[in-house]
Amino acid sequence: MSNLRAIAKDSPIPVFYQIYVDIKKRILAHTIQDEEQKLPSERDLAEEYGVSRVTMRQSLAELEKDGIIIRERGRGSFVNETCLLYTSDAADD
Repeated sequence: MSNLRAIAKDSPIPVFYQIYVDIKKRILAHTIQDEEQKLPSERDLAEEYGVSRVTMRQSLAELEKDGIIIRERGRGSFVNETCLLYTSDAADD
């Protein structure tokens, strides 16, 4: 488990929110999604961050609520390319 992402579980910032911020940064840097804009599975992400699937679901739900990702039952989670364009443009200003 030496490849766990750095999450401060003793921080006053909720763990799900720390993961939300980290995944959002990784999406913007194009380092988490594959060429089809698909994210790793919920289970794989939970293992990578060393958290339960419930916590990971909460992080992904926030990303979906904010329009950053689109979740499709049975297929997985995908980066919302439209949102990505707007977010990238805003970061360039």
